[in-house]
Amino acid sequence: DFKAQLAACETGASELQNTDEIETFLLIGMGFPDSIVEGFEDFSNIIVLLSVNWTAGSIRSAIFSPQVIDNLLIAQEKTFTTAYEKDGNEYFTSLINQAYEIDVDHTISLNFNGVLAIIDALDGLEIEILEEDLNQELITAGIGTVGLQSLSGEQCVAYISNTSVGLYNNQQTRFNTIASALRMKRDSINLKSILTIISAVSGNLKMDLNLIEQTRLVQKGLNFNLTESRQIFIFSNTAITEIQSYLNFEN
Repeated sequence: DFKAQLAACETGASELQNTDEIETFLLIGMGFPDSIVEGFEDFSNIIVLLSVNWTAGSIRSAIFSPQVIDNLLIAQEKTFTTAYEKDGNEYFTSLINQAYEIDVDHTISLNFNGVLAIIDALDGLEIEILEEDLNQELITAGIGTVGLQSLSGEQCVAYISNTSVGLYNNQQTRFNTIASALRMKRDSINLKSILTIISAVSGNLKMDLNLIEQTRLVQKGLNFNLTESRQIFIFSNTAITEIQSYLNFEN
């Protein structure tokens, strides 16, 4: 039953020892609205290498430009859709490992609907809407007043995509606001809500972790104290050694 599942996950996650100081994740995002990444309208499918230094509290992300991924797929006579539908996470893990000589620890793919499901499973996020943010886009999404409001997943997308200001830095600020709101939720998250979140995204999420390992990862994420976050884009002329050093926190 559910109580037994809770107990098993709690015990298993606490007993599961992970001594890796640094873990590297391959994140595959699919079906994202073009407006989510301002200035990069062809980022509906996103592939990101994410390196986490759990001890130092540091995160390094490397976002592949669509052209880089397309070139790798064309060489194997595949498209993003055909490659994912046939071999899924395993194919892209192998593709990136071989092309960039990187040992990916875990691969996670998430349909955009899964992002919305996570926010909705948390009963929304508390976001302060500023007067300069408010425009017809937000009003259409049901955000019609200034001040602190609880936003659903769909409303969070409208908030991030809002073109009222239109500058990249302002969009980055809204991303950071969403991230801060998610962190504020962590004190109220327990094992039951973790399993609820996992269940909510199960139809839109694929990963090479069992339920206990997923629980362990979520628990580590909730206890993670971020001290530094850096981001780069990988283009066709980006050196492999540069990417490796960056993800290993060597530069």
